[in-house]
Amino acid sequence: MTSLPVHRHARSRLSAATAISACVVLTFAIAGCGDGKKTAHGSDNSPISTSRRAATSPIPTLSRAVAPAATAGGLCKKLSYEEIKRQLGLDFSIAALNSSKAGDTAIETCTVRATDRPLPDLALTFAPGKLDAKAFDEQFEPKGSQPVTGLGKDAYSIVRDAQSGSGPVSEVGWFDDNGSYTLVATQPSGASKKTADAAAGRLVALGKKLK
Repeated sequence: MTSLPVHRHARSRLSAATAISACVVLTFAIAGCGDGKKTAHGSDNSPISTSRRAATSPIPTLSRAVAPAATAGGLCKKLSYEEIKRQLGLDFSIAALNSSKAGDTAIETCTVRATDRPLPDLALTFAPGKLDAKAFDEQFEPKGSQPVTGLGKDAYSIVRDAQSGSGPVSEVGWFDDNGSYTLVATQPSGASKKTADAAAGRLVALGKKLK
């Protein structure tokens, strides 16, 4: 059989067609071998994409588990669980405000404690009124108390013996231009007087932080 000659322009068309086919195959090969594989849902699980999503995802805001003592209102606005923890080393989470009267004087007391036990607790009491050092000494300072400096215009501290159902009690009192204050920390039954003595000094530090 006689071979037909292949013309030069025919060979050129064949070479061009082969080159185009190779490019198409190469293109599909590259598209199918990428690092970012698609899941059944079409999401990109590549490390770069995952880290990008993590960086742009909003951080959820967690609600506060314990309401601040200030939410009890009144005198409780002066107390902060964080400051009590810092000064006394006690974790409190409940605050209650109580109002009473002594004659014509309205007295407020804010008591704070933990949710899982009644003691120890801490009580801040305020009685409005104009005082001087003499009146404060005569009306408020208990016998056997010790003078305290750097707290209000005049101040004292005292540790009382344990009572039935509770441990010893630490008390600090002072007055300023608005009236008189007392901070009282009651220890649980079985607590030592040494613990109450240490608490008295810490109450002074806490009193200086009250606004």
